[in-house]
Amino acid sequence: MPAPGSAIDFAQLLTASRTDLAAFTEWLEKHLALLTPDQRTAFLRELMRRWTAEWRPGGGGFAGRFRQLASTAPETAAKLVSMLPSVPLRHLLVQELIAAWAARDPEAAERWISTLVEADDRSHALASLAEARLRRDAPAAMQWAAARLANTDTPSLVQDIILGFADADPGRAAQWTSSLENGAIKDQATVTLATAWADRDPQKAGQWAVTLPP
Repeated sequence: MPAPGSAIDFAQLLTASRTDLAAFTEWLEKHLALLTPDQRTAFLRELMRRWTAEWRPGGGGFAGRFRQLASTAPETAAKLVSMLPSVPLRHLLVQELIAAWAARDPEAAERWISTLVEADDRSHALASLAEARLRRDAPAAMQWAAARLANTDTPSLVQDIILGFADADPGRAAQWTSSLENGAIKDQATVTLATAWADRDPQKAGQWAVTLPP
């Protein structure tokens, strides 16, 4: 990799990031510290543009490399995400990071989520955390969700949790929704789940909807 702060050949740089993304992250931190704000903005914009072009949802390209880093060194992956600007790719990286991290250590993943400043990042991260928790241990995930709502029952939190649960297992999400006390929170969870489930499986969503009280 080039010396931090030196002129950048992006082709060379991308080759380095493909070889060792963890080492690239350490280099990036040093490089950004030597740039002016305008230089940093221009550099990150171009880097993100190129990484976005390499993103492969199925797991190849930059997506695959980042998932591997998130699985083996989530703290390093978190450092990388924290240096990036708020663009759609960053939100994808947050989701990928939390999915991998929560499978190993959901408490550590949640502590990192609490440090996120942007509401969109927190929302994507909480939904991914809820999904990962439900896949890992459904009863424990439901207890976790109930505890979160006991402390903060904001509409955005309810939506993030139910969307994550719905991605993991709509049936379990319906079970959790039915356990909520009647009121605004339960109503919102029901509507959110109905919409999310209908997008994925209209028939099963409809079968569940007819069981709901009028």
